[in-house]
Amino acid sequence: MATNSDLGKRGNKRGATAKLSREEIVQAARQLIEAEGPDALSMRRLAGVVKSSPMALYHHVDGRADLLAAVLQVICAELPRPLLPDDPQERMVRLASLVQQVMLQNPWSLEILSTNTAFGPDSLWFLEEFLAAAREAGLSEEQAGLALLSSWRVMIGNVAVALNLRAIRASEADPWFAGIGKDSAERAPLFASIAPRWLELDNECSPESALGPIIAAIIADARSRCVDEPVRAAV
Repeated sequence: MATNSDLGKRGNKRGATAKLSREEIVQAARQLIEAEGPDALSMRRLAGVVKSSPMALYHHVDGRADLLAAVLQVICAELPRPLLPDDPQERMVRLASLVQQVMLQNPWSLEILSTNTAFGPDSLWFLEEFLAAAREAGLSEEQAGLALLSSWRVMIGNVAVALNLRAIRASEADPWFAGIGKDSAERAPLFASIAPRWLELDNECSPESALGPIIAAIIADARSRCVDEPVRAAV
């Protein structure tokens, strides 16, 4: 993990900004995130780290979202390509599980993963592999696109829930439903009966284990649809 002293070693004067490259800026942004957390990353803060000015950084990056996307690309590039199952449906589940793991390890990635800026050369392999598996599973090009879009939303939702529950466990706070009142219990008796065991049940419903039946359902749903218009690239 980078330290504050490490972050301050890039350049000793503003005259060095002309020699800055996009790669150096992205690396400094990554170190800043690792040292101080994603909330510390701003163009002004990063400019101070690299001994530059915020406006000078805009010659290399478009802003915070572009920086986060670039950092994520570096992380993706460092990941070893996994061995994937031969069965196409199992392959789709495995790919989705890998993406969820990256999100859980880098929670700040949720900030940009709903935008096209998150996809670059080092993450396109996932999209290509997922679509290829969907086609091999018998889906048309349009149906495969629908399966990818639906699965992507499931992945984002799974990770968001997992992160929220992680925060609950870390704080040792009771979930909002732990103190469900008598009136609410009478209105929703089934929920009231399982609410005290909510976190326990969550252990049996991890983001990974939930993907199998969901993707199977997504494939079945995509097969039943007749798509007339090409699927748009935005997710």
